[in-house]
Amino acid sequence: MYTEEADISTALVFDLVYAAVKYDIKLLLDECIEHIQQNAEEVLRSEELLSASQPVLRIVIERGCKKTV
Repeated sequence: MYTEEADISTALVFDLVYAAVKYDIKLLLDECIEHIQQNAEEVLRSEELLSASQPVLRIVIERGCKKTV
């Protein structure tokens, strides 16, 4: 089992969120959400945001905008 931390780029984060949901890969989704939280400004200014699907945007907003305590 792969246990290394994922190296996620902002350019790919929306595609990775889609794949994580489609294939039910919780660890990948968690890593994507963490990347979004840590790089929110960069993610929200990215070109990829404009082409992300509505379900992916919903997940990004619902999960990515919450700060973990």
